[in-house]
Amino acid sequence: MNNRIEIDLGFANLVAEASTNDYKEIYVALESKDGVWFQDLAVIGQKYHHDDDLNVVNEEGIRALVYADKDNEDYTNEFNIGIYKEES
Repeated sequence: MNNRIEIDLGFANLVAEASTNDYKEIYVALESKDGVWFQDLAVIGQKYHHDDDLNVVNEEGIRALVYADKDNEDYTNEFNIGIYKEES
C-alpha cells in the first residue's frame, strides 16, 4: 500500500505522507527535488492523548496543526474538528 502522495510544483514537491507510528496522522510538507523535506505545512489526524504510561489513546475527532509561518518550525494554528453524525 502506498502511503505517500507527491505533486510536482516545479520548484519542489508537495508531499502528503501517512504516519508510520502509533499516531493516525498524515504529514503535509514541501520536499526538495533531492528528497529532503524543508518546510512542514500541516499535520492532520485523529485526536489523541497519552495515558499515564505514555501510550497513545485515540479520541473521537480530528486535529489539524498548520505551520503558516515559514520562519518558525512550530505550528501556528490548531483546529479541532468534530465528527458529523447524522441524526436518526
